[in-house]
Amino acid sequence: MIYGHYCQFGCKKIVTVILAPKECLVAEQYYTLIWLTFVDLRLSRRELADEVTNIFRDACCVEILTASGEEYILPEFHDVFSNDDTFWWFGYFMHTNGEGNGPKHFSKKIPRLEVLDAAAKIINPAPFRAIGQIC
Repeated sequence: MIYGHYCQFGCKKIVTVILAPKECLVAEQYYTLIWLTFVDLRLSRRELADEVTNIFRDACCVEILTASGEEYILPEFHDVFSNDDTFWWFGYFMHTNGEGNGPKHFSKKIPRLEVLDAAAKIINPAPFRAIGQIC
């Protein structure tokens, strides 16, 4: 399925986003990269939840693939973030450690991390390109 690329002016080509393998999503270094992408937005937990849905809504011409190269079907937001109507999970996700340079909590919820990985790569692909497939 092709989603849009996060841009205000439209785009002329399809951008391919490849999700990290599950073991990378939970690896501290890679997880922190996803975390930094969203912490830098400086949003509240509710605003962050809205922003994540808006990233996919406003995108144009993005193809999302799994690490194995299969098409990634973006799940419904409330299916992935169920039982969290107040978006507390996003609040915990955004907490910083005591030093202020990393996340305080590390989630192991792969479906949520896949959605955040895709969204982070759409809005800020450069840091992810820099590390390639290393996690």
